[in-house]
Amino acid sequence: MKKKIVILGGGVGGLSAAHELIRRNFDVTVYEQLSIPGGKARSMNVPNSAGPDKKPLPGEHGFRFFPRFYQHITQTMKEIPYKNGTVFDNLVDTTRIDLLQYNKAPIKMVSRFPKSLKDLEVMIRMIFT
Repeated sequence: MKKKIVILGGGVGGLSAAHELIRRNFDVTVYEQLSIPGGKARSMNVPNSAGPDKKPLPGEHGFRFFPRFYQHITQTMKEIPYKNGTVFDNLVDTTRIDLLQYNKAPIKMVSRFPKSLKDLEVMIRMIFT
């Protein structure tokens, strides 16, 4: 008889835990307070952003950056089918990151170890500004 596990919250953490526990042959039930899972890692409708007979515009709430050391979440994404591939196939590699601050210019950063003179220049500016 399988052990039953209950997970409260259908965000990235809860869904990732459920996925791993199911792979380990547990009987898992995820309870999510909202009508759709995903937590802060999903798009949400922006209220009053559409006219009659139109869908609301999507708004982003949360973290959409997966550093290469986030191996567990990206491995899980490789196992989730989506259209003609997987969820992982929709990720886009970046070379630069802008850290945004209220009422200030963004801080420009490289997203990986410098591989070019331009990367090195961005890194040095980041350090000294």
